[in-house]
Amino acid sequence: MKAIAQERGDRARVRCRCGLSMGLESCDWQWQRMIDGLSREKNVDGSLGGRLGDNCGLREDAARFETKSCYALLGRHAEARAARHDPVIGLPRLLEMPSYRVLWPWVAIGSIALFAVLVFAFRDLTTPIITDEIAYLTFAKEIAGENVAPFGGIGGYRFGQGLVLTPAFVIGDTIQMTYRLAIATSCLMSALVPLVLLAIGKELGFERNWKTVAAAFIVAVMPAYLYQNALAWPETSFRLFFLVSIYLFARAWRTARMLDWIAFVASIGWLYALHPRATGIVAVTAFMLYIAWSRKKITSTHAALMLAAALVGAVMLVSAIDTQMQVLTFGSGRSDAQAFGQLLAAVLSPEGLRRSLAVGLGQAWTQVAVSFGLHLIGLISCWGLIKERPGVTGTLLFAFLSCVAVFAASVAQMVEFSRIDHVIYGRYNDSVSTFFVWLGLCAAIGGFSHRNARVIVGAAVLALAVGTYLLSLGYETPAVMRVNIPGSAVLWGELTLVRVLLLLSLVALAVSGILYQAGPRVAVATVLGASAVIGFAEKRDAWAHHSARLAAIENSRSLFSKVSGNIYWDIAAGTYANTLFDNFVLHERMPPFIDLSRQDVDNGDAVIATRDATKPGYGCVGLLNGGARLLVRGAADACD
Repeated sequence: MKAIAQERGDRARVRCRCGLSMGLESCDWQWQRMIDGLSREKNVDGSLGGRLGDNCGLREDAARFETKSCYALLGRHAEARAARHDPVIGLPRLLEMPSYRVLWPWVAIGSIALFAVLVFAFRDLTTPIITDEIAYLTFAKEIAGENVAPFGGIGGYRFGQGLVLTPAFVIGDTIQMTYRLAIATSCLMSALVPLVLLAIGKELGFERNWKTVAAAFIVAVMPAYLYQNALAWPETSFRLFFLVSIYLFARAWRTARMLDWIAFVASIGWLYALHPRATGIVAVTAFMLYIAWSRKKITSTHAALMLAAALVGAVMLVSAIDTQMQVLTFGSGRSDAQAFGQLLAAVLSPEGLRRSLAVGLGQAWTQVAVSFGLHLIGLISCWGLIKERPGVTGTLLFAFLSCVAVFAASVAQMVEFSRIDHVIYGRYNDSVSTFFVWLGLCAAIGGFSHRNARVIVGAAVLALAVGTYLLSLGYETPAVMRVNIPGSAVLWGELTLVRVLLLLSLVALAVSGILYQAGPRVAVATVLGASAVIGFAEKRDAWAHHSARLAAIENSRSLFSKVSGNIYWDIAAGTYANTLFDNFVLHERMPPFIDLSRQDVDNGDAVIATRDATKPGYGCVGLLNGGARLLVRGAADACD
């Protein structure tokens, strides 16, 4: 209290002197803005009075202070602020820090440059490598007006990403060019992330200085997000539009205008069209609409009911369109109610609780470790931000509850895990973590109690890793998809759960140990350097997978060249995943299905059949990738 009283007295004397020119209220604002920056930046000539006097509108000789006494004043002010704010995080320091404001055109130029770099980095990717991509690309083909024969066994995807990728099929004249445009679309979504983050920051009152801008661009390409640019699926789209929904909510909360609330509800409907993981966000949105109505942010009960009806209508419309698209494209569909029932049954099974705890701890570990602790620091920093600016509480609550909803959906989805990446799955949560990781990096740059931050991050990483390992003992987790575990591409050798937990924990502890005891520039360089190293490994891993897929497709191409007639697909072999890639890439449409056990094809026509399929009059000309046989009617058998 004594420090605070002393600070108030010093401020009153300075404001009184400044008030000769501008009045106390205006100078108080300038004082509040300048004092933190001056406490860390000494003038070249050794004096602080000139800068403070200039910013208060006084002549230099009327506002000059002795350097020693001014530093003492600033020291007392900093101590008082430290006593009032959270001892771990000092995010408000960065928000009030005077600095050159980066203009929006420069931010836009930076996003364009980032887009160019990402497109150049992933320019050599020309073919899909996972089944999910085939599903979304097929939706896009259907929407673009190209008839696609249904291929079963991979239903359950949303049509929204297909709509995003439709221009790629309209513009591209070959599947290779189309896929490159799809990858460019993913890169574009990532390149727009800094713009949206800074727009959110503007709504929250952040300064657009070099530190917040640098944090936004670094977060856009951190290890948890970079790999997603190498695939034509909705991860980058969902991340961008989730940030857009946070911005629209923050704007609607501030303005209380009906048009802004309608735009926010529409953005949630679009998220629901992109991926089912937004189902929980829909529920959070309904809750936040109630909170907004109770806080008079929505002007009337009638308006609140209209928004709630619009939200329900958007969900119903998306569900109806999605069901029809799945029937057209995959031959069948699955409702969210069916999916929810299956997930609930898995969670409530005898082993469900232990499995849920293991997956919950594992996914929480992934979020903390792969972000170098920034996700956790960002969450903690919200408390200091709320105390400093209570008006941002609604926005932070919406973002946090949405993350919790997606986290719960991700855990439920992976309860019946069978692979390592299911236990420490990162992809779903990564799509909603960007905002808090950005807050964490801003806090790291702004300055906080370094020792406490390192202890908190280290303890969290180790506790979550140990808990995940202990709860997963006894379960078989033999395989792994690296793309689902951000940062795992930097690890060498065969991956096991223990190996991933240990090595990525060590990486997180090493980076956080430097990050949370460094100055702003070192903090930026540390995160950027670590992200660059891991990003290079992720790019190399993506190219290795694409190279393997290209080699497999070339093998299939040589076999298909032996067929003089049409190619059909035996319905019994419809779930052979590798055959999906062969046909999608080589034929640019799926071959029509037949039931080989009941139907025949003409002489010279071929049938993609199961591994052990045989039929009189048909000869096997070779084995396709994944074991499917290519049977040609009237040909000699060339398979063992």
